[in-house]
Amino acid sequence: QVCTRRHETVRETMRTRIRAFIHRNLADPDLTIERIAERMQCTKRYLHKVFSDEGETLNQYIWAQRLELCRKHLSRAELAGKSITEIAFACGFSNAAHFSRSFRARFGQPPRAFRRAALGQKRPPLRL
Repeated sequence: QVCTRRHETVRETMRTRIRAFIHRNLADPDLTIERIAERMQCTKRYLHKVFSDEGETLNQYIWAQRLELCRKHLSRAELAGKSITEIAFACGFSNAAHFSRSFRARFGQPPRAFRRAALGQKRPPLRL
């Protein structure tokens, strides 16, 4: 029986390492391309080159991962006591308005509406 193994290219290996570093540091609002390059011991240009065939930039990847983490946290019942802003900040955002706009753009609804639907909560009555 012959086993075939997929050989990763240097670029794929580096992309895997970069993604792992990003996931470990998503909550850090100071996670920057400069910091990633320093940690990976390469240039910023090389980082961009590694992600060039991904369909999104490295920066877009970081923000997408943060938004996905927020989405997961907002749907967890055990985190219902935490404010949306607390969750956003814990996922690396440092501006609540930017988070809210980005979340709405990515998922088609504001974070509050998403959370309410995910947790099966009814909309609160309007106050006059």
